[in-house]
Amino acid sequence: MISLLSEEEQVILDILMKDKADEFLQILHMFHKFTYVENK
Repeated sequence: MISLLSEEEQVILDILMKDKADEFLQILHMFHKFTYVENK
């Protein structure tokens, strides 16, 4: 994939994506615990 962004923008984008991924995993984990309790 050819990047049209500058290196600085690429770094910022990587940080944003990582933050979003961490948030998503936390939400997924909470949801998983919730469904696990419901199914017990």
